[in-house]
Amino acid sequence: MTADMLSDKLCECGCGEFTYIATRSDSRRSQVKGQPMRYLPAHSSATAAMRNFGAATRPILDVADREITEADILNLRDVDELQAADIFDARVRRLEARHRATFVEMGLILMEMEDRELYRVLVDPATGHYWTSYDRWLCNAAPISRSGGYAAVKAMRNTVIPISDLREMPRFAVETISQLSPAVQRNPVVIISAKNDTEEVFREKLEKNFPDQHIETKKSVRLKTDKSSRVVFDKAVEAMMVLYEAATREEAIGFLCTRFLSETCEVEEYAMLTNELALEEVKLSRKRAS
Repeated sequence: MTADMLSDKLCECGCGEFTYIATRSDSRRSQVKGQPMRYLPAHSSATAAMRNFGAATRPILDVADREITEADILNLRDVDELQAADIFDARVRRLEARHRATFVEMGLILMEMEDRELYRVLVDPATGHYWTSYDRWLCNAAPISRSGGYAAVKAMRNTVIPISDLREMPRFAVETISQLSPAVQRNPVVIISAKNDTEEVFREKLEKNFPDQHIETKKSVRLKTDKSSRVVFDKAVEAMMVLYEAATREEAIGFLCTRFLSETCEVEEYAMLTNELALEEVKLSRKRAS
């Protein structure tokens, strides 16, 4: 907006600056075309809420970011809906951006720790001795997210596109794009899709436009088992995730099936059975037929 569009009304956020004349009407913001605006464009109602809410909560809108607590939620119920909505909207967008960047950041840090063997200068609090194993250090430092850490390192080592682009992608996109050839990774259309599309749409586009990359769409598989079978199933999946560094349960199940087929099964028409079971099945089938 130009200087001649300045009004004689002070911004309601309390900054002491004059607002502009509205160029369009917006009932949601009590804005009428041709009349002074309530707030300057960069001084949204959230800014006013922060001033009224107290200095301690202003960091919510700052780049530094801070967690919104239950007390904040209760206090923000005293401001109007638009002001509260602006604050929560800003926070959710920050959380989304941080969630996307966390996977990449984890990969970058863990690569440094592993490649430079930095864990060797840290002390295991349980033994009082220096760590001698990267895997043991990681299991201690990130017991819950270590599988995600392994996946992040694997993906980061296989990507050639800028980190700034990777930080804007959700985890599934980073992992998927790391499986592509360098030329396809750098394709602007692929990068845009990785940032904005859902996993299903992203994989569908790759499967359609780059069939030579062998990226397939995913389909849900539902299993119903009794309690004892589920215990065995979970143990097998966990073992594959630890021993073969599978990033997800789905990947671990894929490893299990692939290994079973390649190392145990040889009868083509009974690929899901061992040789012995396949032979018994053939005998039963012939007996029924006769």
